Amino acid sequence: MNKKNRTFLSLILVAVIAASIPLTLGILQSGNLDIRISAFESDRPANIIISSQTATSVLVTWTTEKAVTGGIVLDGKPFVEEGPSTSHAVTLPDLNAGTEYAFTITSDGVTYPEDGSTYRAKTATRDITSRDNFLVYGQVFSKDGVTFQQSGIVVIELLNGDSRSQRRAARINESGGYQLNLANLLDDSLDEVFSFRSTADVLITVYTPDSTEPVTKRFTQDLRSFRQLPSVYLGDAGIDIIPGIDGEI
Repeated sequence: MNKKNRTFLSLILVAVIAASIPLTLGILQSGNLDIRISAFESDRPANIIISSQTATSVLVTWTTEKAVTGGIVLDGKPFVEEGPSTSHAVTLPDLNAGTEYAFTITSDGVTYPEDGSTYRAKTATRDITSRDNFLVYGQVFSKDGVTFQQSGIVVIELLNGDSRSQRRAARINESGGYQLNLANLLDDSLDEVFSFRSTADVLITVYTPDSTEPVTKRFTQDLRSFRQLPSVYLGDAGIDIIPGIDGEI
């Protein structure tokens, strides 16, 4: 190999080493080996969940790898989010009871499903208004177990014997927190009231933009006395921060 070629290869090696230093430092500081290049992140909707159905509305939530502005088109009418995010939530209002609706999702200007078909959501057959608020809240930690999970969707269901409630969903905020209103729950058929006294089995499922596999946690809690739910650790979902909670995965 002549001197000119050796010099050229040396310059390439120096450039590669120089470029890798910031990346290495970032990994050492964060402990995160999940390296994604934004240019290759997808704006395709994933983890599409229909929840919080009433006789007149439904909530549609989903995630995208790329932060985009999403929306829903129902009967030609668009419902668009305020700004870009990787966690999306749109409420469809003014619907009819016990009716199935077809809709599409727009993501960064692209309509999904791309094959011309539609997603579907059904409203409840009835509404109940026994109380206005039954707020519960919790927190989600990322896979490293230290930092907050800053995006994603939390879905909660209650179990009472053979009965299962409808789903309620909320977005995770930048501090890893979420809040849900469990008032006026229906069962999963959307036809009957879901009843429980105070203690119930709580099923929490967390969907994140960077994973196709949700994390699910089930535990028993007296919701009348304790509104704060055990934290979910995506790296080890069996860890609770509230002593005395009997949790299992």
